[in-house]
Amino acid sequence: MGKISCLTFEEAWKLAAACLLELGTLSKVANLCLANRYGQVLVQATMDLARPVTAHFAVLKARQAALSGQRTRWLRDKLATGEVTLGLFGISKEEFMPWAGGVPVYDTDGVLLGGMGMSNLDENEEEAFIIRLVESAGFLSARPA
Repeated sequence: MGKISCLTFEEAWKLAAACLLELGTLSKVANLCLANRYGQVLVQATMDLARPVTAHFAVLKARQAALSGQRTRWLRDKLATGEVTLGLFGISKEEFMPWAGGVPVYDTDGVLLGGMGMSNLDENEEEAFIIRLVESAGFLSARPA
């Protein structure tokens, strides 16, 4: 039987700590969440002064990226053209997040480990920030070709 790889609690906390540190250095505030490949929340953090409602958005983005293995922007765009359905990924309409800011986390072999979501900033800024953070930690932010 093969090994099942998943984002660990320790890896999630390291990513969250790096994210919070960098956001603080930039004087930005956000909510963030990391989920394993099954959509289970490992870490959820709300920075002081971040809008409370965006905490839930960060969770939805992280879960969506983890379950689909795609950035939330990709899923939004594919749904709009009818190329995919939420049911393919086990995501309900109520849990669909139509904004960018959720990014999958892959290991260097291309195995999906989980997803990271951020909210409270501009969606493009959130996505770029997470991609940079995930990749600087030695993970991939997209499935290798």
